[in-house]
Amino acid sequence: MRTGPTGRPAGIVFRPLRTDAERALARSLPAATGRARPAREEDGLVWFGLWDLAADEGETLLGAAATRTVTAATAELCALAVADAPPWRGLGDRLLREVADTLRAQGVERMVARLEGDDGRLALLRDAGLVPLPDRQRQELARGDPRDAGVWLSLEL
Repeated sequence: MRTGPTGRPAGIVFRPLRTDAERALARSLPAATGRARPAREEDGLVWFGLWDLAADEGETLLGAAATRTVTAATAELCALAVADAPPWRGLGDRLLREVADTLRAQGVERMVARLEGDDGRLALLRDAGLVPLPDRQRQELARGDPRDAGVWLSLEL
């Protein structure tokens, strides 16, 4: 198992990250944890990945995302990272769509994401349809914790 692109995309699949080794691999991707507090397993994170199963050197993790349950109807996108090299453009959009589809199938009605700054993910999230949360909803999610400040975005599923 390794991270990053090795050639042209071939057999890309989306699936949950099941083992500690896979989750550690996901955390090693650049920008994998964009939250104010570190993404830890104790936070109840569920990790997902995009894998190239046809890579020359075995399975290759091309992108990863982590979510956590906020309420029965709301999940937070806590981490997002994808390979950023041609011919791998579009993986971030695919990863977000796959995560949204999975959450929707689980009965989640809204996915939210919080960014502290703009490291390129803001455009990706907005292009995927996430919009700024109204002040009242943002305050409910932040629960007065200063670590939860930043730009909050939402996608109705």
